[in-house]
Formats: sequence, structure tokens, C-alpha cells
Amino acid sequence: MQVPLYSYMKYGSGKTISFTSSVSGNWIEPWKRGEEVLFDKFFANVLDSAVPEEKTQTPYVTGLVKGNSYAVVEITPAPGAVHADSVASISVELPSGEKLEGDMVYDSSVYSYNFASRDLGKYTITVTYSYAGVDYVDELSFTVPYLSEYDSFAVFEASPLYKMLGANGKVTEDGTIDLTNSESETGLYTVDMTVPMLIVCVVLFAIDIIIRKLKWDDIKSLFKKVNK
Repeated sequence: MQVPLYSYMKYGSGKTISFTSSVSGNWIEPWKRGEEVLFDKFFANVLDSAVPEEKTQTPYVTGLVKGNSYAVVEITPAPGAVHADSVASISVELPSGEKLEGDMVYDSSVYSYNFASRDLGKYTITVTYSYAGVDYVDELSFTVPYLSEYDSFAVFEASPLYKMLGANGKVTEDGTIDLTNSESETGLYTVDMTVPMLIVCVVLFAIDIIIRKLKWDDIKSLFKKVNK
């Protein structure tokens, strides 16, 4: 028995349908004679598969913008899904378990809500959009894995490190670190005073002996005025 050819496939967020048989083809009469149930069920399935079920799709697009210590949730309604009585509300569960609830602010085409995200952990967001007497609920979440001040190291510049080191060290940009001391560099900061101190001691000892051997008259003669 001849059968009609009908197919559909998912495409992006929706699906496409294709009915390639003729509506007046030879397959219609055999399906009508004695098989009325099959004939009616086929066309009913075509309509059901082509029309999405209610509440399986939301009439808006949800967006999330994250920055340093803050987050902004946005929903953009479809062009025909905005009424004067449309309302968007939000509930945010913080990592501590505390909940923030409020209405989203509408600005000509977008509903938005911003809040602080300074704590580490998971933030769970529930958005409710009331349109034409129906509540559409969407959920999303994000995680703050580290504190925002660590973002200051995202841009690496070697010049401040060279300045801090006073040009006496090395800065590597490839991640390799050499912990071996260089004798040429450490020698600049090490002075051995043993030999100079020994020389000073010997000189002082010799002076002491000389002074002890001299008499008072000899010492005075050293400072005797010389007549010219």
C-alpha cells in the first residue's frame, strides 16, 4: 500500500517539517476505505508535531552578564510578547543560602536586574515572566570560583617586577623558575673581612710594642721644635 512521506528534524532551537506527498495522490483513497482511523490519525500527528506544545518554549531570551563583584540578568521578550501588564520577577539564591527577590526593571525592550556577587560559590537564578495570563519560568546559574581582586594578575607586565628587583634579579615570562644561586650575583653582596682585620691587628700590635719601648724623653723629642 502506498504511504505518504512526511518528515521533520530539529534545527537550532526549533524544528523544520517536510511533507513531500501530494494532497491529491493515490495514497489517499486506500487510507480512507476501511482505514478511517489511520487516515485521521496521520493528519492529526502532522498538526501536533508542527505546533509546539504550550510552555515548552519561552517567549523571551535570557542573558547573563558577569563582571567584577556584580552580575546582571537580562530577558529580552519577543516582539509580540510584550503587553502593558507584562511583569518580570527574579529570585537569586546566594552561596550563603540567602535569597534576593524583586521585580526586573523594563527599559524599552529589555528587563534587567543587577546584584552583587562578592561571595565565593554558586548563584542560582529563577526568572518568572508573566505574559498574557501565563507564567513562564526559566532557571540559570553561575559560580564564582575566586575573588575578583585576583583579576589584577590577568595582564602581565614585566617592567614593574624589574623595578622592584632593582635590576639585580631575573624575571621569566615563560613560567620557568631557576632557584640556583649565581656566584657572580651573590658575590656582590659578600665581603670577607678576615685578612684586612688581621693586617690591622698586626699594625696595632707593632705600634703598641714601639710605644712601650720608647721613653718619655724620646717621645718629647719627636715633637721637639726644629730650628731652621
